[in-house]
Amino acid sequence: MLPRSPIVPMARFETMLLDRDPLAADATSNVVVLNYAHPETKPYWIEMILNEVQVYDVQVAVRGKYGPIFLGKTWLGTYDKKGQFTALDPGQLTARYFLDFNEGALKEQREEHWDGSEEEFVDPMPHVEN
Repeated sequence: MLPRSPIVPMARFETMLLDRDPLAADATSNVVVLNYAHPETKPYWIEMILNEVQVYDVQVAVRGKYGPIFLGKTWLGTYDKKGQFTALDPGQLTARYFLDFNEGALKEQREEHWDGSEEEFVDPMPHVEN
């Protein structure tokens, strides 16, 4: 609510790498799903909303100029007691988005950090030496 407050990661989700997902039947590679069946960590308002307005994300990695870019789609639906998602309308997307973790994109984000807060940066793709 404060205009200069730090961005706080919210909404717990499970990430799974799957060979396929019925909502992304046209994907030609593995997909990553984000399951928000149990989003609450603290009483953040976004987590309380995600308990009522349930969503599910499916992403696929595609080759970008500087590395992989994750293209995603979001559906509205419901989770059952086992955490399985059922879309209200599989043909109706709620959102499309992309995530770009390449060095150029991260550099630009840091230089243009819009909220002015201090933020701890984590390398999302640490370099592993063989």
